Amino acid sequence: MLFVPIDGGYTMSQQEMARVVRQIRPSLVIPMHYFGSNALGTFAGLLGDAWPMRIDEDGTFALSRLDLPQGAFLVLPPRGRL
Repeated sequence: MLFVPIDGGYTMSQQEMARVVRQIRPSLVIPMHYFGSNALGTFAGLLGDAWPMRIDEDGTFALSRLDLPQGAFLVLPPRGRL
């Protein structure tokens, strides 16, 4: 599982961050530090089909090591966003 800042401004660019994700190849990518759906959509496009995006509408999830998805991009939107 990898939490990635995708704002593209205060850390790495989105292109650089997508390259890091591809190098690490986590089973689950959770984006953070984004300020709207445009940044989220752009980053999801950079990851492509290897990490399909799933938006968890209620903002909660539970995982165990046994049920970690392979190559998922899970979005937990802040309340009132997206």
